[in-house]
Parts: sequence; C-alpha cells; structure tokens
Amino acid sequence: MQFHLEALYVKGDQRPQSPVLKYSLIYARNLADSRWLVEGGVSYTNRYVREQFTPFQSFFSGDRSQLVAADLTFMYNLLRSNRHAFRIGAGLSLWYTRDGVVENLMGTTTVGGQQLADISFTRNYSHTYNLALALRSSYEYSLTSRVVVGVRASTGGNMLPSNLLTSNLVGTLSTVGLSAGYRF
Repeated sequence: MQFHLEALYVKGDQRPQSPVLKYSLIYARNLADSRWLVEGGVSYTNRYVREQFTPFQSFFSGDRSQLVAADLTFMYNLLRSNRHAFRIGAGLSLWYTRDGVVENLMGTTTVGGQQLADISFTRNYSHTYNLALALRSSYEYSLTSRVVVGVRASTGGNMLPSNLLTSNLVGTLSTVGLSAGYRF
C-alpha cells in the first residue's frame, strides 16, 4: 500500500485555474510473476476559487469543489530492474463531486463607502457522479527492499456529460506529484 501526495492542475472549465493538492491512498499488486501491475485507490481533492470582491482589493474563498475518486488501473513495467520501475497504464475512475457555488454575494462598506467592512454570501451545493478514463505513468526507485519513492503523472477525462455551470472539477484533470510507499 502506498500514500501519494500530488499537485493537481485542473483544466476544463471556463475560469482561471490554480494548482491544488490531491491526496491519494493506493494499493498496488503485481499480477502473478509478470511485469503487469493492478492498482486500486481512492483520492480526495478540495478546491476553492479565490475571487475578488470588486471594486475593492478584497479577496474571499468563493466557489468550492470537492472530488472523491475511486480508481482501478492496469499498468505495465517497461524496465527489467530490481531497483527501478517505469510504468505506463490506463484505467477507470468513478468520480463524486460536491460543488458549492457562491450566491447572494453582498458587501458592507464603512461610512463613506471607501472601505469594505464585511462580505456575506450563501453557498448552494450540488452533487454529481461521473465515470472517467485515466492514463497514468510512474517512475519508482527502491530505497530498500520495502521502501519506494517515485514520481507520478496522470490525466483523466469525464466519459459522461457534466454541468460546466455548477462544477469546477470537470473536463480533464491532470496530476503530477511525488509518491512514497511501503511494500508488504
């Protein structure tokens, strides 16, 4: 079993994007005595859009998206080495997103209207499920016979239509990150 912490770059919706963190817990197992590997895992991403309350230079955490994904990936090791592994593969992901869209945005100003005193809003939540196809690659180096470190990259895309007006984490999601693991 391995724990992964990956930087996630989100693209696919109409707003400017910024990197966020994706936390993953992955269990990987070789198929028989071959170079094929099957990975099963779950991941979590929490993303806020940093928005400006215009015309003031005041920023707040606006629309929010949370993504929980369950993945099943088949990978093939291209290297024949005991210490190094370079794998490529593909698999399916089931995505659950909880999107909170900011509504009823209001600001209170000080006397004279020169400074912003308070920002208030409500957040309306929607829930969506989607199926995604994911392409992955990883490089791992064995520090010991049990401890591995590596670099991972993946990209995945929705297979079912999504509502771009309410969801921030839709379209294509690409990750690049570091991983550390322990072999049982």
